[in-house]
Amino acid sequence: MKKLFLIITLMWCCVYLHAQHHIVFSPDIASLQVVAGTRWQELPVIRLNGNEPINISFDELSHDYRRLTYRITHLEADFTESADLFASDYIEGLQEGQTIDNTEQSINTVQLYTHYSLQIPNRECRLKMSGNYRVDIIDDNEPSDILASAFFMVTEDMANVGLSYTPNTDIDFRKNHQQVELKVDYSKLRATDPRGQVKGYVLQNNRWDNAVTLPQATRINQQYLEWTHCRPLIFEAGNEYHKFEILDVHLNSMNVENNYWDGEEWHTQLWPDYDRRAYVYDETPKGAFFLRNSDNYESSVTSEYVNVHFLLKTAQLPYPLYVSGMWTTDHDKDTYLMEYDVENKQYEAVIPLKYGYYSYHYVMLDANGAPAIPPSEGSFYETRNTYTALIYYRGNADRADRLVGVSR
Repeated sequence: MKKLFLIITLMWCCVYLHAQHHIVFSPDIASLQVVAGTRWQELPVIRLNGNEPINISFDELSHDYRRLTYRITHLEADFTESADLFASDYIEGLQEGQTIDNTEQSINTVQLYTHYSLQIPNRECRLKMSGNYRVDIIDDNEPSDILASAFFMVTEDMANVGLSYTPNTDIDFRKNHQQVELKVDYSKLRATDPRGQVKGYVLQNNRWDNAVTLPQATRINQQYLEWTHCRPLIFEAGNEYHKFEILDVHLNSMNVENNYWDGEEWHTQLWPDYDRRAYVYDETPKGAFFLRNSDNYESSVTSEYVNVHFLLKTAQLPYPLYVSGMWTTDHDKDTYLMEYDVENKQYEAVIPLKYGYYSYHYVMLDANGAPAIPPSEGSFYETRNTYTALIYYRGNADRADRLVGVSR
């Protein structure tokens, strides 16, 4: 299992950096969340030696006792393991073997589950280095069996990063694309070869499937690296995300047409989505999700799991179509695959989800497996996208990549 995990991780890192998108290996694990403090709409990034923790939580779908532990690993900028580091280089305290002691069983739910949560740093460990991190969730009875992997980042804010975007691009003018421009002040790093030592990514709406690795800077001086009119940093603008909310199966919440009981499980039917041939303004958290119920009291253990029915009325596409958001994972992506109903001319998917607020969009994978915007969504320069730049640095004496700047 461990060898399979490493092969999958390396493959995703090299292709689309999917490894950073949290991985759930076991069907017994659901609702994995990784949040910096309370900032659930953003990437999980905390400051080195800061006061804000990383909060990791998930459900194990039973009331059976399982002794779960976790292991923390430092990663390079490309999310491969930092081979030249010892655990003592990046962590003070225990790197692995700590049990997840904060557990609660669900109360009055059809789907039984046990809610697990932990914070990093904690009494057993403190992080000493910036960079990327992976937390593996492990069943202590099967130490080689990784149930899930959560990813987060720690920044030391040594580089000031300026980030902006414009609809005026080299591809089109105020039509379907957005041009990202970037300026990095690296003067505090004392870099001898800034073009070779500084690297990074630009993400649109916290997505790793279409993240862009920074190419060579278009301009450099003794203080700044700049990327202006850089064609690789042109993104399709897309359209605003869809959203819905399930707070109580006895009430129809936002974008819910109907809730019903089939004798064994609860189901939630969403209102259908349709082709969007024009820009549709809507405020959404760009694929993020927030778990809660109607009274938001003990929602982590009193919320129900329901089978959510997604419908998209559109013509059949030549490539597979998926429901996608920060709450979906790549390892079990077939869970989010939509099937086409030829008779009703619509795509359908049924996805089990816990009560909460969800935003999502549809992603089509082309012949090469690369993500693309389906015709049903459209792409319009007015779309209010969020862009994030992550800047990494490796000095002459460093043995691993450090995260030195983040701009959103």
